[in-house]
Amino acid sequence: MKPTVPGDNTHAPELISEHGKGQVQVHLTKPVPPIHHQGPAHPVAQKTTPTVRERMAQLMDATVANEPNWHYHAIRPLSYPTLVQAEHGAVSADCSFGCSILAKLAGAGDPLGQHFTGWGNSSSMFAHCQRITRQDLQIGDFAVFGPGGDEHAVCIRKPGADPVCWSHGQEKGPMFVPLSAEKRAHPGAPVTFLRLPTTT
Repeated sequence: MKPTVPGDNTHAPELISEHGKGQVQVHLTKPVPPIHHQGPAHPVAQKTTPTVRERMAQLMDATVANEPNWHYHAIRPLSYPTLVQAEHGAVSADCSFGCSILAKLAGAGDPLGQHFTGWGNSSSMFAHCQRITRQDLQIGDFAVFGPGGDEHAVCIRKPGADPVCWSHGQEKGPMFVPLSAEKRAHPGAPVTFLRLPTTT
């Protein structure tokens, strides 16, 4: 005879033992409430804001793709382009000012040390930025060539044994160039590695 407990047993669940032998009946005096899951069944991926260095990488890629619209001008002062202009429109810059454009649009400090006023050059980069070793290079850091950095400046796109540099030292540019190729283009010139400033 089936055992009973006073009350409503119409909602009693049936349980199977973990070994599959027989059945166990559980009689409850109250119905089992339904289980409600909190939140969505599948978590929605959260959008994250790119870091300054991630933005530097994106800008370097976009401006290299926009190379036909970038023109080499080593004059001062120069005007900073908008993000849309830098990635899709016409831009006038030289090597160091190009590095400053990347920093400004990415939300970093001015590597020229001029508070983004349109002045400064690779020598002022040498004077303003913190020196680092080649092993410490990260995306968005810089390298300057020559005594006091007076010959050329590039931005680091990909660190490594032979870092990939974003370079705008001539009309054909900006372009990606291995550091080894830049060193061959500046024979005998000392190379100084510089940290991307976080504030102006």
